[in-house]
Amino acid sequence: MQAKRIRVLLATLLIGAVFTGCASQVTPNEPVEDPPLPPAWMDDGVLKILTIGNSFSDDAMEYVWQIADDLGVEVSLGNLYIGGCTLATHAANAKANKGAYDYRTNTSGTWSTIANYKISDAITSQDWDFISLQQASGSSGMADTYNSDLNFLIDYVNALKPENAEIVWHMTWAYQQSSTHNEFPKYNRDQMTMYDAIVSAVETKVLDTEIYTVIPNGTAIQNARSSYLGDTLNRDGYHLDYYIGRYVAGITLFSKLSEVDVSGLAWKPANVDDNMKKVAIESAKNAIKTPFKVTPSKYDAEPALDIDLSKYVKLDLEIIPFAFYDSTVSGEYCLPRRGVSGLSQNYFTTRIFAKDELPVGTIITVESGWQYRPDAWVSLARQTGTRPGNISTRYVEITDDWWSNYNYRAFNVSKIGTPSLVGSEDDAEKALTIYVPKSAANEFDATDYTLLDLELQKFAFYNSTESTAPNSSANNSNQFYCSKRFTKAELPVGSVIILEYGWQYRPEAWRTEGVEASRPDNVKEHRVDVTEQWWGDCIYRAFNLSSVGGCTLRDVDNVMQNVLKIYVPKSGK
Repeated sequence: MQAKRIRVLLATLLIGAVFTGCASQVTPNEPVEDPPLPPAWMDDGVLKILTIGNSFSDDAMEYVWQIADDLGVEVSLGNLYIGGCTLATHAANAKANKGAYDYRTNTSGTWSTIANYKISDAITSQDWDFISLQQASGSSGMADTYNSDLNFLIDYVNALKPENAEIVWHMTWAYQQSSTHNEFPKYNRDQMTMYDAIVSAVETKVLDTEIYTVIPNGTAIQNARSSYLGDTLNRDGYHLDYYIGRYVAGITLFSKLSEVDVSGLAWKPANVDDNMKKVAIESAKNAIKTPFKVTPSKYDAEPALDIDLSKYVKLDLEIIPFAFYDSTVSGEYCLPRRGVSGLSQNYFTTRIFAKDELPVGTIITVESGWQYRPDAWVSLARQTGTRPGNISTRYVEITDDWWSNYNYRAFNVSKIGTPSLVGSEDDAEKALTIYVPKSAANEFDATDYTLLDLELQKFAFYNSTESTAPNSSANNSNQFYCSKRFTKAELPVGSVIILEYGWQYRPEAWRTEGVEASRPDNVKEHRVDVTEQWWGDCIYRAFNLSSVGGCTLRDVDNVMQNVLKIYVPKSGK
């Protein structure tokens, strides 16, 4: 119904324009030109697009359904995917009729995948309006890699495609200037050299074929880079980031093929604000208008952050230098990797935050030239399947969509391009700021308390059913730190125990000077207040600290000092 409304509206506007023109400009002796016909895809009201591509077609297609749906257009999308696939490989697969692809489809807003799919089966599976070809990114500016492979694929698709389907070319983008991609040296590691080479290859090798039109994503991305966003649209130096980069590409692809005006687009991905949306729409429209030349953005000045800080509390991020989380790594997902050599030197990270600590309405800001990965866990007892991408968006407001199905987040902070942060420690400490609404802030005011010295012992734990002394010789001792034993006088009623998320402690307990018959359970609560009931009839308490996932606690001495904090009321309070 939405697509039909667009067709009716378009026809009405066209007819109105014709009659208006006749009344004001046309004389009886002048021929009247027929109005332009609606795009052919409108015949059945569904825009059907198949891309024969790789990860760059994944990037460009990711948000097309949402963009189309917002603008009232029904779409059916297909993407034949092999990572890094070249024209030569596509041609070889077609000649062998090889089921080598992941075939990804989307007709309702969700992508589904069928493995081991053939190009021929995808082409004949639907009455496509457009079938897209593209070169692999590293070869996209190498004109001599097109030639016979491109000509063969055009002939191959023409032989199988629906009669009215058009073959189009997806022009991809140049790498980020700081990219470490192993094919970037082909372009002297220079972004504009690569962009110019891509444009030249398309103009000399694509435009004189039977290709119907070019989707100018290479230019759209370059246009966006001329805005205040700068060179921040990639997640790894070559793929587009999951937010604004993919948004620009999706708008460009949809707008070019549908011929629908995207000026009124309302939908945008999480972490894309209204200013960024303006850049995305502008970049796409300018690329479609001038596909082989960069059009500088009028949004070249970074918008001022409009935040009333009096309504927020600045969160203590408890920055850990030269460390990062990887929530996908089994066995170590809940611990930061540390060190001033190797990959760790490129990152600073924060402690882990639970959902209630970063409520909806929280503001995340990052300094220009910096990025952060909001690493995420559903449960701290197991690793995550996929990680969120890096974000360089200056200002992000946390929403329910931002949290998605995750319950915990931590932030790996790095410079764009991820160079070493040695020598940039002060800037790294200040690169990320998080503001929590005062109405939702759950801060502990330590003004009237004294921080207790836990006297932590490394690689040791108590078992109050066996001994009054810590065990440091067991096989699993390296999974624990433990405190000294405390009396009730040292840890009085009114004390507050604060535990970081991702960790747990067992508050070992003794009712006599000797061995006990049972042990308390592990505690994962963020805050526990010491009460008479908490002490019960115990005369000693001690704390075994461990990660929720049972990780080996290697190289975490500085981290452990902040995992458990116990605040004792000051005298007289």
